[in-house]
Amino acid sequence: MNIILLSLLFFIFAIFTMKYKEKKRKRIFLDVGLFVLFGILTIIYFVASYFTGNGINETVLAALNLGLGEAGFEEYILLILASIASFVILFVAAFFYYRHLDTVVAAKPQKIKAFLHNGFLILAFLAHPSTIDLKNLYQSLTLEQADDFYEYYKIPTTSDLNSSKKNIIFLYGESLERTYFDNELFENLTPNLTQIIKENGIEFTNIVQTSGSNYTIAGITSTQCGIPLFTTSSGNSMEGVDKFYPKATCIGDVLKKDDYFLSFMQGSSTKFSGIDKFYKTHSFDKVQGREELQKKLQNKRYVNGWGLYDDSLLEMVYKEFETLSSSNKHFALFTHTLDTHHPKGHLSNSCSKDLYLDGSNEILNTVKCSDILISKFIKKVQNSKYGANTIIVLTSDHLAMRNTAIDQINESKNRRNLFVVLDPNNKEYKAVDKMGTPFDFSPTVLSFLDIKTDLGLGRNLRENESVYTLFGNFDKKLNQWRNYILSFWQFPKMSDTLSIDFKKMLVNLESSSYKLPVLFRVLDNNVEPYFQFNYAWKLYEQLENFKQNDKFLWVDRCDVMNYIFSTNESGKQCIAEGILGVKYKVKGVDKIKDYKIDNYENNLSVNSSLERIISNIDMLKRNGVEYKATLKDAILFKKEGYPSFLKNIEGVSYPDKLGRWTDAELHPSAIFTFKEPLASKFKLEIVCRAYGENINENRVKIKVGNNIHEFTPQYKSPSKYTFEFDNLEYANTIEIVPPKPFENKEELEGSDTRKFGLFLVSLKIIDMENR
Repeated sequence: MNIILLSLLFFIFAIFTMKYKEKKRKRIFLDVGLFVLFGILTIIYFVASYFTGNGINETVLAALNLGLGEAGFEEYILLILASIASFVILFVAAFFYYRHLDTVVAAKPQKIKAFLHNGFLILAFLAHPSTIDLKNLYQSLTLEQADDFYEYYKIPTTSDLNSSKKNIIFLYGESLERTYFDNELFENLTPNLTQIIKENGIEFTNIVQTSGSNYTIAGITSTQCGIPLFTTSSGNSMEGVDKFYPKATCIGDVLKKDDYFLSFMQGSSTKFSGIDKFYKTHSFDKVQGREELQKKLQNKRYVNGWGLYDDSLLEMVYKEFETLSSSNKHFALFTHTLDTHHPKGHLSNSCSKDLYLDGSNEILNTVKCSDILISKFIKKVQNSKYGANTIIVLTSDHLAMRNTAIDQINESKNRRNLFVVLDPNNKEYKAVDKMGTPFDFSPTVLSFLDIKTDLGLGRNLRENESVYTLFGNFDKKLNQWRNYILSFWQFPKMSDTLSIDFKKMLVNLESSSYKLPVLFRVLDNNVEPYFQFNYAWKLYEQLENFKQNDKFLWVDRCDVMNYIFSTNESGKQCIAEGILGVKYKVKGVDKIKDYKIDNYENNLSVNSSLERIISNIDMLKRNGVEYKATLKDAILFKKEGYPSFLKNIEGVSYPDKLGRWTDAELHPSAIFTFKEPLASKFKLEIVCRAYGENINENRVKIKVGNNIHEFTPQYKSPSKYTFEFDNLEYANTIEIVPPKPFENKEELEGSDTRKFGLFLVSLKIIDMENR
C-alpha cells in the first residue's frame, strides 16, 4: 500500500506543476491521456488486489481468460458497480482536468519547473505497482529458458517397490489454508481439526504456494505430479484434451505400479477443468463427481451451484472407504471438499446451527462447518476396524482466494498451505518446519508407505530439503523451465492429415484427440492446442494473442470464421489454416472425415493483414456475429450471433445447445430492437420452455408498443406459442418479460450463475399486412 501512495503523491505533484509547461494543444491532450492512463492503472490494480491480495499476477491472467463466471457473477456485483463508477468518475475528472489546463496554463512557461513536472510524472508511473506487476508478469512469461530442468526433475524410482501396504485417504480441503488454524486471527474457528492434528499428526508447517499451483486443478497437479500446471490456454480449459500431462509420472502411477486400487470422489463435476482426464490419465480406476454422485442422493435437489454439499459427499466417501477396505485390496482414496469455495462458501444444512461467532461472515461459517464435518469423518475412519491400516492426508488444494474473510487472512504474515499426515503408527504430534512446496507432497506421502523416492521437482521433506530452497526466486526458475514443463503434455507434431469426428466433436491428430472447437499454433516440432472455457475466452480472442507469421490451424464454426477472415464458406464447421497476417484459407468440412493439411507454403491464396483480422475480432467481441437473414426467417437462438435485421438485443445470454436463456443478470426482460419498424399487423411465433415452478404457474408477457399478450408455459420441453399483434404505432421493439428468474442448481455447472427466466428456441415474425 505504501508504494501506491508514493506513486499517487508523485502524480499529484505532476498535476500541480503542469501549469509551468508550454501551452500547446497536443501537449495538453498528451497530459490528459496520461491522466486517464494513470487512473486506469490504479483501478486495475485495486480490482486485481481485491481478488489476489497481491496486485496483478498470473491469477489475474487466469481470471481474464475465464471471466468472472467461475466464482459467480452475482457474488461480485458490488465490485463491478464500484469499478464502473470509478471509470465514470475518472473520465469526468479527465474532462475537467482538460478544461483546467486549457484555461490555466501559464503564458510564460518555466523550464525548470516544467522539467520537475516531467520528472514527477515519470516517477509516478515508475513507482506505480501496476507498472511493476505488469513488468514482472511480462518478464515471467518471456524469460529466457533455462536448460538445467532435468538436473532437478526426477522420475520416481519405482522398479523395486517395497511398500508397507497401508491404505491412504488423501483429502483436499478446498482453500483450507493453514491461516484458518491461527487462533490469534480466528479464535476457536477450527478446534476439532486442531485437536486431531495436535494429538498425533505430523504437520508440515512451511508449505509455500508457487507459480502453477494456485487454483484447484493446478494444486491437484502440483501435489500429485511434483510439477506446476503450465498450459497453452487457461488451466481450467484443459477439459479439451484427451490426456492430461501424459508424460508426467504422478503419485497415482507410482501406487498403481504397486498394485493399489485408486478411487477419486468430489462433489462438483469432474469434467470441470479436465479433472476426470487428469485422474484417468494417471492410473485411477474409479472417478466420481457430481454426475455420478447426485444420483445417489435421497434428495436430489440438495445441491448447490457447484455440486454436492460436503455433508453429503463425506458420507459417500466413508461408504466408499468401507467398501474398499472390505475388499482386502490395498487402495488410495482421494477426495476433494467444496463448501469452502470462495467467495462466500456453501454451507451444508447439517451446520445451519453451528455458525462462527455471530454468523455474519459466510466463508468463516463454512470453514467452521468443514472443521466439524472433516474431523467427524477422520475420527470415524480412525475408530473403524480398518483405521489401524489407514493413513490420512489432509491438505489444502491452494491458498484461499478473495473471500469474505480476506482482510483477516491477509493480516497473517505467514500464509501457508495446510499439509498434515495422520499415521496410525505415530503416537505424538510432530511439526516439520522445513520450507517446502506442493511439489513435495507426493514423495513425502509415499515415504510413509516406505516408498523412498523423489518425484518430479518434489522431495521427501522428512529426509531432504526442498528444491525450493536452492533458488532465490523459485517462481522465476519455474518460468525459465516453462518449455520443458509444457512438453509433459506431449503435444504431437502436425501431421499431413487431420481426422475429424463431428458426431463426437473430436479432432484426431496422430494418437491424440482434442475436443472441438480447437485452435492449434503450429510449431516446428509440435502443435500447441488452445481451447475455450464456458464461452468466457473464445478461440478468436486467443488467436488475437498470436504473433505475426505464427502458423495456425483452427476448427470451429463457419459463421465465426467467415466474419473474422471475410470469407463466405457454407456449412456449419470450417477449418482455417495459414500464416497469421500473411495468407490463409478457410474451407467447409462438414462432410470431410480426413482433411489434408497444407504445407503452409502453397494453396494459401487469401491474403489479409493482421490489422484487418484484429479489427474483425474486436468487432466480433463487441457485437457477436451478424449473419445474413430477412424478417421472414426465424431467429434461431442456438446460433452464434444474430440476424442482420436486428439492431440490438438485451437480456439474452450466450447460446446453449438448443437455444438461449433470458438472463435477469443482464436485463430484467429480453428486448429485441429491429432495424426497421414492424408491420402494422403481424403474427409472432415463439418456441420456448420454462423450468421448475415457472411451468403452469408464472406468466410470460410479450409487449409490442402498447399491446401486451400473456401466456403461461405449460411444458418443460419447448413448445410453440402464437400471438397476433396490431402495431398501429409501427413500433420496432419486442419485449419479452420472463417469469420468475432462478438459478439453475440441477443442470448447469457451478461456474454458471445466470438468472434464468425463459429458454428461447426460436422467434418468428409473420407479416399479415403485406401477405
